[in-house]
Amino acid sequence: MPFINTVNYRYDMAIILIIASIIFLGLLLITLLLAILSIRIQVHHTQEDTSIIHPSIQNVQADYLRAMAWLGKNHFLSYSTRLTEAPMHLYGVFLNDYFATLQPEHPRFIGVLRCIHTLSVQPIKNDPLRCLVIDTQITRRMVTYCAKTYRRVATQDMGNATVVYEMCYDSLAKCWKLNRFIQELPNGWNGIKSAYPIELVTTFSGKSIGNDTG
Repeated sequence: MPFINTVNYRYDMAIILIIASIIFLGLLLITLLLAILSIRIQVHHTQEDTSIIHPSIQNVQADYLRAMAWLGKNHFLSYSTRLTEAPMHLYGVFLNDYFATLQPEHPRFIGVLRCIHTLSVQPIKNDPLRCLVIDTQITRRMVTYCAKTYRRVATQDMGNATVVYEMCYDSLAKCWKLNRFIQELPNGWNGIKSAYPIELVTTFSGKSIGNDTG
């Protein structure tokens, strides 16, 4: 009888050890799965954060040029259209200033700056949602239109210039918008002087003379 009791005891202990091992392995497997899931979530968030922390230069440049193009044509739009479209391109300080000066009536003459843009994007350290755009503008000319006829009445050569704007990323619209004008850099700041002096290249009388083809 003592021998049989010893065998039964050892058998029971073996069963208990097997069950304990299965439970331990199950808990270990669950822990590993949770760790893998946590790592995948962290990688996913890191990829999303990285796309914001290191924004595509092409996206910043495209949104900047789109905003500049809208600013060039906004005076020809209706008052209600300007109210609706301004927040699509402008943000924060720039948008508030724009609304503060917005008038329902069009001015008698409208000036539009035409130029060729060469852009450089400078991220702001520790602030992934803001960046600076350095815009070197060449062949600048101010084209003046009659607000009633939309015909060009004057064109003035403005010389070359480099201006700096701050842009902010709108996470809801998922695009960059003009936040504020920073400054115009002095002529020759980068060792490149203006190609030609500022001068009035064409002048017309107040009467409408021909359509704008430029």
